[in-house]
Amino acid sequence: MKPILSIGHSAYDFTYLLEAFPTENLKYSLNNGIETVMECGGGPAGNAAYLMGKWGAKVFYAGVIGDDPQGKAIEAEFQSVGVDLSYLQRNIGGRTPFSVILANKENGSRTLFNRTLPYPPLQHEWDSALEWGAILVDGMELEASLKALETYSELPSVLDAGSLDREAEILAAKVSHLVCSEVFAQQYTGQTLDTEASIERAFKQLEALNDNCVVLTLGERGSVYRKEGNLTIVPAMTVNAIDTTGAGDIYHGAFTYGLAAGYDLETTIQISTIAAGLSVEKLGARVAIPAWSEVEEILIESTK
Repeated sequence: MKPILSIGHSAYDFTYLLEAFPTENLKYSLNNGIETVMECGGGPAGNAAYLMGKWGAKVFYAGVIGDDPQGKAIEAEFQSVGVDLSYLQRNIGGRTPFSVILANKENGSRTLFNRTLPYPPLQHEWDSALEWGAILVDGMELEASLKALETYSELPSVLDAGSLDREAEILAAKVSHLVCSEVFAQQYTGQTLDTEASIERAFKQLEALNDNCVVLTLGERGSVYRKEGNLTIVPAMTVNAIDTTGAGDIYHGAFTYGLAAGYDLETTIQISTIAAGLSVEKLGARVAIPAWSEVEEILIESTK
């Protein structure tokens, strides 16, 4: 497999597993409403790079972090799974973005508060002679992402489109694979995706934005893509969800891995579905990423 390039956001996550969603004006502590507190790196492109490194791919992460303790912890995490940090930009004297995540044990939902301070954008001139297997962008480093997509325009590329903003809309039209969430689709199309007809209408609008390949993720309802002219659903796994933090990042990382490994689209979506499904059964994002062997075992079993 050729190397993979992941461009975008990293953050440091503080995740609190709550017995139930908090009530206003009360105090919570460990064993008194808070079951567990966990810390680890996060961010869409960062989590995707970590997954691909854990699965044995040669992956390069390009993004910006601070030189504070959280930034150093993120670097150590990347290094532990062999992620190449040649394109990492350290904001000397700056703070690493961080998120506080409330995970509701009752239903597996998560509420996220992100603090992103101003920092210098990623600066890099890409070498056209380099050969990549695939590129992932998450919209957080627009100029660097556009340069990479232009330089390597013939390669498979993925946008992690979690929500709609100017950057995501620009990149959505540039990548070979627009892999977008229900939130992005609803914001872009104005459709409430509650019927087959509304999904079909929204999908056509997304295909007008990106005429290469669109995959729409619908959480527990699975993923939708067009096969031989018809919309096809790949069902989500049946799981006991504890924390959905990072599930989308994990899906996109697995999707990019699948493209770089040469799997067809349907198998790539299945790999992504399995990886994301297994992850929500554990607390946290990176620490919940399953091993490739776990995913492969389920994938093989599903094809029997």
